[in-house]
Amino acid sequence: MIIPVFLIIAGLLTNGGFEEGKEAPAGWRVGTVGDVSGKVRWGKNIVFDNKISESGRSLKFLMNEPASEFSSIAANEGFGFESDLIPVEYGRKYLISADVRGEGKRPGAPLPSVIIFVKGFKDDPVKGKVMVYQFQMDCELKKPGEWKHFESDFTIPKETIKEVKVVLYAYYPAGIVWFDNVALEEIKGE
Repeated sequence: MIIPVFLIIAGLLTNGGFEEGKEAPAGWRVGTVGDVSGKVRWGKNIVFDNKISESGRSLKFLMNEPASEFSSIAANEGFGFESDLIPVEYGRKYLISADVRGEGKRPGAPLPSVIIFVKGFKDDPVKGKVMVYQFQMDCELKKPGEWKHFESDFTIPKETIKEVKVVLYAYYPAGIVWFDNVALEEIKGE
């Protein structure tokens, strides 16, 4: 019987534990589109949490603003928080992983939906960085207040993809979501 051996190379993502940065996490920024541009801001609805964390401090999405169910930010576009660009190579296999925790807007309420995207970019001489690929890892939260580890692997499918961003995204229903220990690693197999 042959057992495949996999070697995970050093992490590629900067500050996936959100320990670096005083005012905001180093290597990360708010990334929103559509109706919520300007409404989702660091320090207002995306903050550090020093009390609820798997290690040191975590990132907390406050999607529990006082708004009617379908006019809340969570119901419209959701929250996005994105990493700096990370160099990758065509045909290489990568592992995305994170610890995620959620709570509903009130006890017994449904938990927010969470997705972690890896978005691939190519360089365009006219447009600059253009997104040409998107990998999606659905993070289904089942128990309020419980940390859950998620991981999934993917391969860079196009030669033109030179860089990726990791995007932490949460949306309807409203509530609170925490992220910690987010990692992107290259997998070398034999």
